[in-house]
Amino acid sequence: MDFFLDANTLFESIISTKVKNQINHIQNTNNQAVSSITVLGETIAICIGEKRTKDLDNIIDLNRDLKLIYHFPTHKLRDCCTCLDKLDPTDFCSITDKTHLAYAIANKADYFVTSDKDLLKFPINKCQCKEKCDMKNLKKIITTKDILNVVKSEPKKH
Repeated sequence: MDFFLDANTLFESIISTKVKNQINHIQNTNNQAVSSITVLGETIAICIGEKRTKDLDNIIDLNRDLKLIYHFPTHKLRDCCTCLDKLDPTDFCSITDKTHLAYAIANKADYFVTSDKDLLKFPINKCQCKEKCDMKNLKKIITTKDILNVVKSEPKKH
């Protein structure tokens, strides 16, 4: 299974040993941690802008430890961004967060891991663009606390 990690999750995992251990369950159970270049860009921009060089070093180490795979833009991503904008026309969730979510959907992640309260409420099950969208592949938006239960309950992919 692929677990898409957002910027909040990356920052929390370098601050909290508990969160890092929860994320390590992904790697320890032969699942894959994934993210996007937009998440990477957001974390770098925050670290540089707030002069958090030690955090940047820790995020680099975390990336190495998790063998995090980063996704790049595709045509499918553009379709997903359009679909998510239709689901959230008032920008209840930020454009940046919807872009991260679109990366997860376009690249067929099984779970999107975040602590963002707005994203946790995003109506992914209300998608109407049937022929272009892979939103049905995204099972759920979860927190790091949910990871262990998910990896225990899901059958292994072969």
